[in-house]
Amino acid sequence: MAGKITIQDIAQMAGVSKTTVSRVLNHRPDVNPETRERILHIMDQQGFFPSLAAAGLAGGRSRLIGALVSVVHWPLIPEIMRGIAEVIDQSSYELVLYSVNSNDDGKDYSEVIDRILATKLTAGLLAIYPGQFTPHLADLCRDGFPVVMFDDQVHPSY
Repeated sequence: MAGKITIQDIAQMAGVSKTTVSRVLNHRPDVNPETRERILHIMDQQGFFPSLAAAGLAGGRSRLIGALVSVVHWPLIPEIMRGIAEVIDQSSYELVLYSVNSNDDGKDYSEVIDRILATKLTAGLLAIYPGQFTPHLADLCRDGFPVVMFDDQVHPSY
């Protein structure tokens, strides 16, 4: 079989529907234990890993957390990223890093955040030293999108 193995390929190999494979991937209890083991065995044999992006789009929820870093030379960035990675590793989420070159040149870089959100891949954003992104991120937070901001500045209006 050429190319990346898909959920459809696993379903065909196991003689079941894509829905059954999806139920196994999502740890749903409504799958016969023998069928579950057969599917898991085939996935293991084939080296199958589900696409987090595809699963998020199909299921309407993402398992990706975006880390927005606008100042990569800030001294605490490596330590913060290590801490975030430790927590993410213990969850069912994955971390995607968005490094944004925002020079304090007065240009509005908020379209960068809008492009990130337009992909619908991230379940939330961790904004590390958000700088000029702070007002836009605060608006997103007020609108219900999960945002955590790490900063060494106090922003009392947000």
